[in-house]
Amino acid sequence: MKVDKHLRLQKAFWVFAQIFVGPVIRLIMNYHCKVTRPKSRVFLAFYNHTDDIDPFYMGIGLRSHMRYVASSVILEGFAGKLISLLLGPIPRIKAQSADETVERMLENLKAGISIALSAEGNRSWDGETMYISPRTAEVAKLSGAGLVTFRIHGGYLRTPRFAVNKRRGPVFGELVREYSAEELAAMSTEEIAACIAEDLYTNAYMDQKDPPQLIRNFMKDQKTMISYKGKAKAENIESILYICPECQGIGTLSSQGDDFHCSCGLKGKVNDYGFLEGELPFDNTVDWNHWQKAFLKEHAAEFAEKEEPVFTNQGAEVHITKDNERELFAKNAEVLFYPDRVELREQDRTHCFMMDKISKFGAFRSKRIFFQTAEEYCELSFDHIVSGMKYEAFWRVLTGRTYY
Repeated sequence: MKVDKHLRLQKAFWVFAQIFVGPVIRLIMNYHCKVTRPKSRVFLAFYNHTDDIDPFYMGIGLRSHMRYVASSVILEGFAGKLISLLLGPIPRIKAQSADETVERMLENLKAGISIALSAEGNRSWDGETMYISPRTAEVAKLSGAGLVTFRIHGGYLRTPRFAVNKRRGPVFGELVREYSAEELAAMSTEEIAACIAEDLYTNAYMDQKDPPQLIRNFMKDQKTMISYKGKAKAENIESILYICPECQGIGTLSSQGDDFHCSCGLKGKVNDYGFLEGELPFDNTVDWNHWQKAFLKEHAAEFAEKEEPVFTNQGAEVHITKDNERELFAKNAEVLFYPDRVELREQDRTHCFMMDKISKFGAFRSKRIFFQTAEEYCELSFDHIVSGMKYEAFWRVLTGRTYY
């Protein structure tokens, strides 16, 4: 496809959206930012990913026309075709190699079209900025364009990734720093990577306890934390808190309304400030998740010796792509996650993926999981919440991969 296809239409729509859509988003989402325009004519813009509409938060804050890198999942169907026509996004297929995406990004930048994307490539699970691949810095170095970092605060507490309902509360955006093409050329890839990671780091709970100046200005130096009120604030929190710190049970937590509990008796709730309350070892999801990661690493050898599944999930619709042919394997499969393989079963049919052959794992929102081998690409779709975070965590630990 030509890089400049529909470009005039997309630039016109961008101006329209800035004038008419931007103010509506500011009002509805209680969004606060200082509007700036990057000095570089062409630039690569990175943002931290807290909410589904982070790209629009950044677009409002930066003004200049950009094309976004977007998950291929949101570009499906009629709505996806409309998004493609009006915004010209570069598709990124979850759990697959990013080589083609990077190539298209560089083509656009060389053609004078700025590009925006989440540096993490994934929305934060727990409220803390996720691991940013060094390849992000490599692309910035190769681009020959400027670099902009844009940081978003409050997005996670307003719409936690596990949540069914949105909260009411403010979101903040700020241009952190702009690097010229000349500055990037003088920096090493490692230096660029360190700058991106530092510029985009946020922790939703530290923002509450010790807010940055951007939030202090909004609060007018009040000492109280910002409230994010909503309904059923704990519902589906077990999709990210998948190990109980009391009994070390896997998938033993359940939730209802503002409360959650484990079968062992542990109880807690989520308050209006996003924190966890109760007789718990952690008061926030970031610290709980740090503990989960450490626990998995410490007990990896024990999990690897299990002969039974580490966990299972029911009711998966399974599509498998091989040789560019996508086929429906099952409509209601059981997923069995063993230490050395993932098995998909429906009645008398079974399909097995060996763990050491799986090269990537990913998740889209709370009901779709993706993974890939050299020959096959598998999509699991559920009609209920599942923990994609749990799948990726165990895959990383059981295959000896780094788990940040």
